[in-house]
Amino acid sequence: MGVFGQAAQAQEAPELRMAASGSWSLPWGRWEGQTVVEGIHHDLAQAVAQRLGWRLRFVRLLPTKGHFSEVDRETDLRCGLDRSWVPDPSLYQWSPPLFDTSDRLVGHRDSPVPRSLDELDDGQRIGTVRAYQYPTLQARFENGRLLREDAFSQIQALEKLSRKRSDYAVVSPQVWAWYRRSASEHQLAGWSLLVQPSASHCGVPSSSPRDARAILAALQTLRDEGEIARILARYGAAS
Repeated sequence: MGVFGQAAQAQEAPELRMAASGSWSLPWGRWEGQTVVEGIHHDLAQAVAQRLGWRLRFVRLLPTKGHFSEVDRETDLRCGLDRSWVPDPSLYQWSPPLFDTSDRLVGHRDSPVPRSLDELDDGQRIGTVRAYQYPTLQARFENGRLLREDAFSQIQALEKLSRKRSDYAVVSPQVWAWYRRSASEHQLAGWSLLVQPSASHCGVPSSSPRDARAILAALQTLRDEGEIARILARYGAAS
């Protein structure tokens, strides 16, 4: 097949429209102009498209209170979600859990190491992300036993913790691993404590015209063959 034939065949391939948050930063995704050029979600979407032989396009969405709109009719795939975060999970066809994204409490090198959340002293400042919900900690925030120290992102929460502007922070394992690898002068301790279990899933909106079974089968294969673990390792994180 000549060059022109290959180009025509590529144009005829289905397009996978991947939902991408405008607030993404590494390790999840890095924007360059109007597209995502690297990151865990970028590499995962690229691997799915390659597995299917489809073209890939990122659709930039503005997050609402930290999440995308309930259903976006211009996308075929949303990743980085736990089913419990979505108001109506039935509006999507879901992948299996792809990797652990549980919220974990992390500390400064000088912070006491708690064995449980109950060991946190009253008045401790906990680094959190603005508008995010933390069910396990909510009662403690509401009664004033713990204080929210909001940031715009998990990376910013870790930066504040490293400068002792908070006592602890709550982040995902992937962001914690990325920050400790990329910020050479960080002051974070090496321990973490489970706060709230969650797992990363991808969902195909019911409004998508694409074959959801094919997309989900590709994700399952990527997980089973270890490709997702390799993607995570590329950014310093474990599966």
